[in-house]
Amino acid sequence: MDVLLDLLGGADPHDHLEALPALTGLHASALALDRRGEEWPRVWGARGLRYLWDDSAGPAVVDGLHDPAWRVAEMCLKVAWQRELGAAAHPAASLAGHTLRRVRVAALRTLGVTGEHEDLAVVRGAMSDPDPQVRRSAALALSELTRRLDLVR
Repeated sequence: MDVLLDLLGGADPHDHLEALPALTGLHASALALDRRGEEWPRVWGARGLRYLWDDSAGPAVVDGLHDPAWRVAEMCLKVAWQRELGAAAHPAASLAGHTLRRVRVAALRTLGVTGEHEDLAVVRGAMSDPDPQVRRSAALALSELTRRLDLVR
């Protein structure tokens, strides 16, 4: 767990070479020579939290939603959705307007399980997104929010 949180927090992946093959599927020595984008270790840390979890990791995941690298934010949205992190609702609402479809979709999924009444406007607004996948995600999120919040359509 500590390795995942360290990586998500921006630790040097060379400090955790022994753990990287399990996280990446790559041999650690080859990975050390590979020139991947600097965000990848943070993505790997977040992705690992989909499988190894403790509630104490919640704040790090929510912090990851503010990461400037979209891949990190998207993976943290997936963790927040899976773990139903209520504290992720506000940043997820902000990410629902992201330029990339896949981030908007992940944000809407997260809002479906974490959102509150104030997030309904964001979800309803996404129902008119130009992308059909985003509109479908918004419809599912609205349905989930309606059920969770015991609202009548």
